[in-house]
Amino acid sequence: MSVAPPPSRTALWLGLTRPRTLFSGLSSVLVALFYAASLGALDWVKAVLLIVVAISAQIGSNIANDLIDYRKGADTQERTGPLRPLSKGLLTEREVRCALYLSLLFLVGSGVALVALSSWWLILVGVFVVLGIFAYSGGLTRSLIMGWGMWRYLFSLDGYRR
Repeated sequence: MSVAPPPSRTALWLGLTRPRTLFSGLSSVLVALFYAASLGALDWVKAVLLIVVAISAQIGSNIANDLIDYRKGADTQERTGPLRPLSKGLLTEREVRCALYLSLLFLVGSGVALVALSSWWLILVGVFVVLGIFAYSGGLTRSLIMGWGMWRYLFSLDGYRR
């Protein structure tokens, strides 16, 4: 019986972003962009910025989830699903934290540019997006870990009380 070689660094970093989930963060943005295009009101610069915001928010959420789960001990040996490089010791906490900061930098940078080109009230949306990134798995009752998942998160402000 041969042991599989460890994944490459590139595969680890790509896996940390969880590419299969990126469309879930992008789907509502695409619907809005297609609707704007059908009305003839699509601004391509704003559209690209909005796509960057959506993707970087989803990536940031995925990385924050891995980091928070690691710190809280939620990723045990019984866990199934995609590889969690941090909990398996394949990436360090510092490396994952730097990846989180980088995704947040893209999120805030593209978000500020979008605000500058459109409306100041988007700052409020951005604040809730950033809070949501951490509240999703870092709230007081850890809704995801306890099995309530997204439903409880959507219908409460549990994560924002922290």
